[in-house]
Amino acid sequence: MFAAKTQFSGNKTLRNNKGQILIEFVLLGVVAIGLLAVGVRIIREKKITQSLTQGPWEKTAGMIESGSWNPPAIARQSHPNRPQRMLSHDPKK
Repeated sequence: MFAAKTQFSGNKTLRNNKGQILIEFVLLGVVAIGLLAVGVRIIREKKITQSLTQGPWEKTAGMIESGSWNPPAIARQSHPNRPQRMLSHDPKK
């Protein structure tokens, strides 16, 4: 009824739109895959997932290993079963 008339050679008009939705889906798919690829590359370059997991894990690992909210290397120095602390009268050492 309100079909757009596109003219090619002469008076012929294009009335067949059967492949248009397929072309639009392919175009949307290509754009989506491109955006996904760019997003994944940005996440890998900036190491976003590593900073989300390794940053908090460092202090958590210190608490799990030694009972101190410090990084593991520092927390090991204050572990209660460390030989230097076992016989100490001052537990802050």
